[in-house]
Amino acid sequence: MARKSNGGKRRLVGNNLNESLRMRQIAKAQAANSAPVDISTLPEVELPDLSQVVARVPTPAPFTAEDIQNNYEALYYEHCVEREWKQVNDPVELGDEVYLDLVTYSGGKIMPFGSRESMRLRLESDSYYPGFGDALAGTKVGANKLITLQLPDAETQRNVKVVFIVDVKGATKLTFPPIDAPETVKKLGLGDGIETVEQAYDRIAEVMKEERDNEMLIAGTNAAVQAIIDLVNVEIPSEVIDTEIREQWNKTEAVFLKNKGLSRQDLDESLAGWIADEGTRKAAADRVRNGLAVAAYAKKENDPPTEKEVEEYFRDFAKTHGVSYEEWRRDLESREDDQLTLLNMFVFLRTTTRMIAEIDVQFGDQPND
Repeated sequence: MARKSNGGKRRLVGNNLNESLRMRQIAKAQAANSAPVDISTLPEVELPDLSQVVARVPTPAPFTAEDIQNNYEALYYEHCVEREWKQVNDPVELGDEVYLDLVTYSGGKIMPFGSRESMRLRLESDSYYPGFGDALAGTKVGANKLITLQLPDAETQRNVKVVFIVDVKGATKLTFPPIDAPETVKKLGLGDGIETVEQAYDRIAEVMKEERDNEMLIAGTNAAVQAIIDLVNVEIPSEVIDTEIREQWNKTEAVFLKNKGLSRQDLDESLAGWIADEGTRKAAADRVRNGLAVAAYAKKENDPPTEKEVEEYFRDFAKTHGVSYEEWRRDLESREDDQLTLLNMFVFLRTTTRMIAEIDVQFGDQPND
């Protein structure tokens, strides 16, 4: 749990840097903030006293009755709706739940960020895009479909031709039991003693409060990380940003597109779209700046991890991934590159945790003076 400091400010982590839960919280929040590129050629940075840095997290809007109802309906859809798998060559129909792979082209070129793998979708007339569901209905399970739609372009406000290459990997026919029946409520997974809709709503409100607390912890962590990034006043060269984006693309969209057998031209267009996207470039530059900040802090701290700390981290890593620690370590001994990657990951997380621990994170719309 976060502890309060003087003045009502909150420190997100305490002194026990090896506590598994907190390490996983930080790891999850930091997954998008570590850059794989080599930063050794970039200028070193000097960080100020982090205890004087403030990160603020605004108060989220309160829950509404509609929020609780939406959560009830989501639980009902996941746990209570009956699903009957369709066989290969069975046609999909409106109302079915479908599992799709798709690649999107706009204006004759592949659309970056427009590919989806094993996307689950309840098929309605205007699911995903207007007219998409109607166009897909009737396609057989196991088949593919070329769908062409005229959709408005956000920049030009004109319609452009968008083509979807869709593979229907699976589909289920849905049957909806009465949403407020006692038998339905018991299947929601809310625990023993929950038998009425009113009791379910009360329990959902409690769960939402618990989830909100966790979300605030993650939001505080992200705010602290962004505050650290903002301290790094270094211009990141375009070629470094390009390399960082290429690394991310190679691990994500490129894998899917290559597995689909797309052409070299399609792959190049996808990567070019990633590199040209302003939001993607900013995120990449922030990851590099974060790496520079972590490197500067680690150098100043000059406190390499002990063998015991590394051992505890490796044990936690194995447990998190559901593998035998002893077998995993024996296998890891022959893979020096993987050992180095994991060790660098631990040092990064350990250093980041210590940095975040120094930041004053203030929750609420007004600063705590």
